[in-house]
Amino acid sequence: MWNGSPDQLDALFRQRTSTTYPLLLEGSQVGQAFGFIRDRVAVIDHEGILRYRQTTFLTSDSPVIETIEASLAAIPEPAPPPTAVEQHLWGWIKRIRASRLAPPAANPTPDRLNN
Repeated sequence: MWNGSPDQLDALFRQRTSTTYPLLLEGSQVGQAFGFIRDRVAVIDHEGILRYRQTTFLTSDSPVIETIEASLAAIPEPAPPPTAVEQHLWGWIKRIRASRLAPPAANPTPDRLNN
């Protein structure tokens, strides 16, 4: 886990390893939260779950990249925005619900009594 500046991280790790995936700055705090002591590489997914960890020097990016790609693929696609027809239907459904949930009028008019 690394606590360097962006320039140090780039010069001492990214350039030497040709890494293209995102790297975490101030990584030691995150590492401590996961109980790491001398871990060199870790992949933590978007839900905060540790998906990969390596305690020796990284000799190949392959397992890291594969883990990142698998984690990204597991993120569900957002639902597409509703179509105009769906929006119209949903508006109609909400109006029906609102009319059914509305409290009855306190003093009905004679016209309402005859209908």
